[in-house]
Amino acid sequence: MAYIESLHRQGMELLEQKEYDRAIAMFSKALSIDDKYFDALLGRSIASKGKGSFENALRDLSRAIALEPGNSECYYLRCQVFDEMGNRELADQDLCEAKALSPERLDIAKYREEKEEKAQTPIPFRLSLQSSVETAEKTCDEKEQRLSLVTTEETEE
Repeated sequence: MAYIESLHRQGMELLEQKEYDRAIAMFSKALSIDDKYFDALLGRSIASKGKGSFENALRDLSRAIALEPGNSECYYLRCQVFDEMGNRELADQDLCEAKALSPERLDIAKYREEKEEKAQTPIPFRLSLQSSVETAEKTCDEKEQRLSLVTTEETEE
């Protein structure tokens, strides 16, 4: 187990240096030993995202979500990848899921707002985006209400 952790640690160091190809190679070595090594999947997805290999990032993030469906970071990262690919609908779905799983995380809660500020889009487009954000937030609120109902029902049983 120490060897696989060493590979992961090396991959993370390379990732910090933006050596994406070398980081991917380290994470891939770790995954060749244990294809369900969550941290290596997450690391490789971040390296793939940084490199612009969005399909590879999505594949690894989807596998990571299958392993840990309650991990908000995976949904948040996948949201960012979908955004980079121009798929706002799927990005908003994953953002909604990340918010529901970790409502205390301000980076997730303010993601859409900050992304729009950075883009400094023209006012008419910003207004249409605001409408989309309000719709997505309403959907998130409805999902959170359903989750709390299910949790309440499970507690009562």
